[in-house]
Amino acid sequence: MTEGQPDLLNEHQRRALSARLTMLDRFLYDVEQLLSGSSPRGEMFEVINDLSEEQKERVLSLVNEARNELSSARGQLNLTVKREYVHRWLSGHLSIFWTMLEDSRAAKLAGFGDVSPALHAELDPKIENLISIVNSLKAIVIE
Repeated sequence: MTEGQPDLLNEHQRRALSARLTMLDRFLYDVEQLLSGSSPRGEMFEVINDLSEEQKERVLSLVNEARNELSSARGQLNLTVKREYVHRWLSGHLSIFWTMLEDSRAAKLAGFGDVSPALHAELDPKIENLISIVNSLKAIVIE
């Protein structure tokens, strides 16, 4: 917002618009990361960049254009920058994963069909270990 310019948003509108544009900005950041180099992968997922070089260049050009619009809107409308703290982000995600893991025990999979009697011995110790790791991570984060 420039000096002498009327405030175009009330506080509720400012928060709502800031939240929405923050989500778009986060998405644009993720797009840049996906297109900037090696594709992320883990033991249980792999991202494959199947865009051509031309598509990649066009996408990145539009990402830059969107970033410029976001910067302009933030300045003109006095939008707030969302600050994320790693310990809060980790704590929230770890709580979600703890719940998901608890629901991944062999007995809980019965809702998806008959469970092999041998699954308990194979799966449950792995799930227990993952739950223990999640709990240990959370303990470090909330210190």
